[in-house]
Amino acid sequence: MESRRAADPAHLLVGVVLGADPATVATFLAGIEPDLEGLGDRARVLLVSSDAEVRALATRWAAAHAPTVELVDGPDDLIEGRNAVLTAPLPTGWPAAQTWVHVPDVRDLPLPGAWKRYLEGATAFPEAAVLRGVSAEDAGSEALHLVDLRRQPELAPTLLRDSAVRADLLGSAGPRLDARLAAGFADARLLAGALRAASAPTVAWVPGAAYVFGERDDELTGGRSSFADPRRFVESLRDGHLVVLGDDAPPWAQHMVLSDLQWYFRADEALSGQMNAEMHHLSTEFHALLSQVCARLSTDVLDEAQVPPVRRAAIEHGLRGRTWHEETALLEARDRPRRLVRLAYLFTGDLPAEEVLVDGAPSRPRWAKTRSHAYAGRTLVSERILWVQHGQDVRLELDGATVRVARTRPREPRRRWTAAAVAAAFAPRKEAPSLTPGQQARKLASPSWWREKLVLMLAGTGAVRRRFAGAWVLLDRVESANDNAEHLFAHLRRTRPDHRAFFAVERGTADWKRLRADHGAQVLAYGSLRWKLVCLNATHVLSSQAGPYVSNPEALRPFGRRSWKFVFLQHGVIATDLSRWLNRRTFDLFVTSTPAEFASIAGDGGLYRYTPREVVLTGLPRHDRLVSLDRSGSVRQDRLLLVPSWREYLLVGQADATGRRALREDFEQTHYARAWWGLLRSEELRAFASDHGLRIAFMPHPNIQPYLASLDVPDHVEVLTYAGNDIQEVLVSARVVVTDFSSIVFDTALIRRPMAYYQFDQAEAFGGTHTVRQGYFGYPEDGFGPVVETEEALLAALRDIAQDGFELSPLYQERAAAAFPAPDDGACERVLHAVHELDTPTSDAPVAVPPSPPNRPTPRVPAVPGTGGREAAGRAFGSL
Repeated sequence: MESRRAADPAHLLVGVVLGADPATVATFLAGIEPDLEGLGDRARVLLVSSDAEVRALATRWAAAHAPTVELVDGPDDLIEGRNAVLTAPLPTGWPAAQTWVHVPDVRDLPLPGAWKRYLEGATAFPEAAVLRGVSAEDAGSEALHLVDLRRQPELAPTLLRDSAVRADLLGSAGPRLDARLAAGFADARLLAGALRAASAPTVAWVPGAAYVFGERDDELTGGRSSFADPRRFVESLRDGHLVVLGDDAPPWAQHMVLSDLQWYFRADEALSGQMNAEMHHLSTEFHALLSQVCARLSTDVLDEAQVPPVRRAAIEHGLRGRTWHEETALLEARDRPRRLVRLAYLFTGDLPAEEVLVDGAPSRPRWAKTRSHAYAGRTLVSERILWVQHGQDVRLELDGATVRVARTRPREPRRRWTAAAVAAAFAPRKEAPSLTPGQQARKLASPSWWREKLVLMLAGTGAVRRRFAGAWVLLDRVESANDNAEHLFAHLRRTRPDHRAFFAVERGTADWKRLRADHGAQVLAYGSLRWKLVCLNATHVLSSQAGPYVSNPEALRPFGRRSWKFVFLQHGVIATDLSRWLNRRTFDLFVTSTPAEFASIAGDGGLYRYTPREVVLTGLPRHDRLVSLDRSGSVRQDRLLLVPSWREYLLVGQADATGRRALREDFEQTHYARAWWGLLRSEELRAFASDHGLRIAFMPHPNIQPYLASLDVPDHVEVLTYAGNDIQEVLVSARVVVTDFSSIVFDTALIRRPMAYYQFDQAEAFGGTHTVRQGYFGYPEDGFGPVVETEEALLAALRDIAQDGFELSPLYQERAAAAFPAPDDGACERVLHAVHELDTPTSDAPVAVPPSPPNRPTPRVPAVPGTGGREAAGRAFGSL
C-alpha cells in the first residue's frame, strides 16, 4: 500500500455506465457539465457504453470536454460496466493511494459542485477508505468530518452511487463487483472489502457531494424488481451477507447486512408487488441462510437500528429457534357495549401457559386466537389475541408470572446510546406552531375555514340532529352502486322504512339518477353539505369498500376523527391472501360468505388479526336477490359472460380522495390487454357462441372500464359495466362464465353456473404484479371450473362444458356445495342481526375459534432455460 501525505493532491476518477435511453443520458450529461469546470487535471470522467445511439451522443459530448471526459467502449450492464471502470488503468501520474473512484448512476443528477466537494474531502482526509457524499441537512452541518466506524458503526456506507473508494483498497479487496450479487448487495460487499483492507475502517462524510436521485426500480438497491430475481434469496445472503460479516462480524458490517435485510422484511410486509422466497419456491434454502445471518447480529446493533418489534422478534428469537414471549402485553381496544377489552402479545416457539384474572378470579377469554406473522412462507413470530371481560381489574399471567399491560409497546432499552439517539430522545415534541397575527388573519378570512365551522355548528343543531341522529350511511364505490351496500339499503327501505338509512353516491352518475328516482332524499350526493351533516350524526357506516374514502373521507377530516361503527360488507368472497392490506384497517364488523373464507380470516393460526368477535358468516347482501332471481326463472340464460379482474400495474400513481388512479398510456401493449382483447376478437370464440345460441358479453372490472372508450371491441361483443347494468340479472343470464381471478364467480357458483378460469398470467399475478398473494383457495384444487393458461385451452374447456349440457360437473358441484351448502335469500337479515349485536352485551362463555386453513403454495414462475426463472419474472415486472 502506498504511503499518503495530506499535502499530496487527490484525484477523482468518475465512471458512469450510460445504460439508459438517450433522453436520460442527455439529461445527465447536461447536469454534470457545470461540475466539470474548475476540476482541471485532478478529475477524469469515463463514460461507458456500447449502444450505438448513446455512443454517438456521448462521443460528441466527450470531444467537447476532452481531455477531462473520455468515452470507453464497454457493456451497458450496470455490474459489468462498473467493473470496466474499476479495473481500468489509472491516468499516468495518479498514485492509487491518492485516487478515489466514484461510479454514480446515470439516472441521478449531482448537486452543483458535488464532485469538487469529493476532491475536498479526499484532500482533507487522505486516510479515509471511503468518501460518503451526503446533503448538508443529512450530515447535520456543512463541515467535512471523518467517521471511524469502530465508534459509529451505524454510519457504514452501503451504496456506490453516493460513495467514492480509494483505488489502492480496491486492489486489496478485489476490484470487481460480484455478478452473483446483481440482484442486490453487490455494492455493499465491495465497500466492505475496501473497509476491511484499510488500516482503519474510516469514512469521510462530505456534505454537499450529494445527488438528486431519479425514480427507478434499481436491482442493485433492493428495489422492487430485485426480488423478482431468485438470486436475491440465495446468492445475496450466501455470497454477500455471510462474506461481509466474516468470522468476526464487526458491528459496522452487521449494520450493512441489517440495512439490506430490512428490505426483505419490508417487501414481505408490503401490500403487494413484492416477491419473496416462497414465491420462488426457495423458502427452505432462504430460511437456512437467513438463520445463519441473523445469528451473527448482536443485540446492540438491533438496538441501534431500532428494528420494528415483529421484525426484531423474528431476527432475535424466531430465526434462532427460541421460545420467548413479550414481557408487556398491549391493551389494544375496548368494546364498551359488550364490556370487553382486547389484549395482545408476541411470542415465538410454544404458546406460554396463559391465565386471565378478572377481579382476582380466573376468567377464560370470550375469544382467543393466535395470529401468524409469516415471512417467505414460514411463521417466525406469533401474536396472541384475547378478547376478555374487563370487570374492575384485569391481569394477565404468562408462565405463572404477571406481565405488564400497556396501551403502547415500550421501546427496547439500549445498551449503547449514539449521539443521534440521545439527540432524538431529548428533541422537543413537535407541536402545531402558533399562528402569527398575519396567519391568524388569513385563516379568519378564509372561506373554507368558515365553511367548516358553519358545517360543524349546523350538524350539532337540534333541527339537524332530530333528522339525522343515529343515521346509517351506506355506500359502495364513490362513483357507482349496485353492490352489497345498495342491496342492504334497498332491503332496509323495504322492511324498515322508518330506519334512518341513507345511501351515498357521486352526484350526476347513472346510479345517482337511478337511486334518487327510487329513494328520493334518502340518497346523498357524496361530498355534499347534506352528506356531511348526515355523516357527522351517523352511528354506522356500511360499505362494500374498505378504502379511506369510505372509512375516513378527506372531506370529513377537518371535523376530527369520527366515532361511527364501520361495517365492511365486502365486494366479494376473499379467496386470496389480503391480510397485509386488510390488517391495516379497523372494522367493527366484517362480513364473510363461505365457511372456508370465515375460517381463513377469523380462524386460529391464520394471518389476519381479526377474530369471530368482528367476523361473521352471513353471506353477501347481494346474494339474496341473486338467489331469488335465479329461482324465479324470469331471466333467459343465453350469455357467454367474460368477467376479468384487474391488475395493480394497469393503473399508475396514487389514488385520489375518491379512490381513482391515473390510466396507463400503453395499456393496449400490456400482457393483460393482449390476452383479453385477443379473446374478444377470436373467430373461434365467436363461432362457439353462435353454434350454441349464446351472446358474448364482456364485463371487465370497474378499474378497467375507463379503458373501454379507447380500445376497439368487436361489434358482436356486448359491453357491460357495473354502473350501468343490473349485475344480478347479468349473472343469472349467463349460461357459462369465463374469468381470470374475479371473486364474482363465487356468485355464479352460488347459482351453480359452469365456468372456466382463463389465467394466462397466473404465476405473474401471484408473483408480484397484482395486489394478491396465494391464499387458502387454490384455483386448480378448490375452483369451480377448469383452469387454463392459453386461449386454445380455454376454447377446449368451453367445448367440454357445452358437451356436458352447460351444467357443473360432479366435481365442481361438490365444491360449490361445500362453499354454499344451503343457498337462500336471508343474507340481508343475518347482516342486520349482526350489526344490532354490536351494541348488545354478550355472555361470558368462551366461543370456539375454528382453525385457519393454511395458504396453498404460490404457483411457480415459469423459467426460461438458462435464466433460473429471472427472465419470466422480469417480464412480469417489465409492465410496471
